[in-house]
Amino acid sequence: PRGSGPSPRARRADQQSHHSCDQGKSPHGSPVILQMESLFSYTGLPIMNSSEPVLNDTTTPALLIVANGPGEIGGWVLPIAREIRTRVQAVLRLVLIMPPSQFASGSEQHLAASSGLFDHIAPPRECLRLALGLGSLRTGRPAALLHLGGDLWFSRRLGARWSIPAFAFAETSLIARHHRAFREIFVPSARIASLLVERGVDAARVSVAGD
Repeated sequence: PRGSGPSPRARRADQQSHHSCDQGKSPHGSPVILQMESLFSYTGLPIMNSSEPVLNDTTTPALLIVANGPGEIGGWVLPIAREIRTRVQAVLRLVLIMPPSQFASGSEQHLAASSGLFDHIAPPRECLRLALGLGSLRTGRPAALLHLGGDLWFSRRLGARWSIPAFAFAETSLIARHHRAFREIFVPSARIASLLVERGVDAARVSVAGD
């Protein structure tokens, strides 16, 4: 739904954000941490077996990042991916899944690929097929999914298909309607956290991560 990705102001500021992204920071200059210790703690939990042979590389842990659009890729995905590569010493398969987006410029896949951070990038057409239960994705177990932007339906569907814990970063409280699909929700401010709790989200599942 609208509101789960960067605001229009963030998208318009994308060009100005690339310099700070190259420095491994968010477009607002703050370090990109996003409670990664919390995120990765879940990848060691027992994961239910999936009935679909879509995770066919069982030897390497994996993180699937779901996002598309210039603001999401330049402002969040690349800085977070760089931070992950710096912090995680063990072998980790990092996959970017790009859902269809009306805000995409068409250059996001090239930008992500040129970073050299990802083991695999699934463009919109492949993302749609995967969400519909078609095709397979070479990744591993344990695995986790991190939603950073775009329609929440894709992250909900992919997490459910592969029976892996899903997490989300959301700028607004619109995610409250879909909160049961996510193990934990990261938000930019205490105000958004309070709104989510007011709308029925367990406070223990909401973390203020900053922007």
